[in-house]
Amino acid sequence: WGADELADIAPPLTWVVEGLVPEKSQLIVAGSPKTSKKSWLCAVLADCVASGKPFMGFPTVRRPVVYLALEGSKDYMGRRWKAIGRGGARSEVTPLTEGSLITRFGIAGYERTLDALRTTEVLVVADPLVRVLAHKGLNENDSAEVAGLLYEHEELINMGPGATLIWVHHF
Repeated sequence: WGADELADIAPPLTWVVEGLVPEKSQLIVAGSPKTSKKSWLCAVLADCVASGKPFMGFPTVRRPVVYLALEGSKDYMGRRWKAIGRGGARSEVTPLTEGSLITRFGIAGYERTLDALRTTEVLVVADPLVRVLAHKGLNENDSAEVAGLLYEHEELINMGPGATLIWVHHF
């Protein structure tokens, strides 16, 4: 099979952020702790998708967003949303509707969000990946264990209509 033949049989991609973030996918945004601003980057991306604004000049598809703040406090995340013009953290129990941006905290917020991966065209940002790994008793330095977690979530995503999951990870 050549590239042309494969392109003809591959289904076209649907984008959450045109050319950057495909629907029904997982991405890992990784960088050094504190200095790489990966959480800020993902918060801005989440705000752009929830509001339908371009992200760094790239068009987005407006959809509900769940930002899983697995380390940050409500005050900290509220200040972050305000700094990017979001006006504070949204309720954890707000229904997922077009344009909603919901912040959920801790592992309980993660557990409540799993069903959305199967049932909703949603963008989920999980920040940081290491908290989910620890919750499941997995070692972040074991590539097989990390891959197992990613495959588990890939199955959830593939069951649904078009969820996308972005993991924030530090190295």
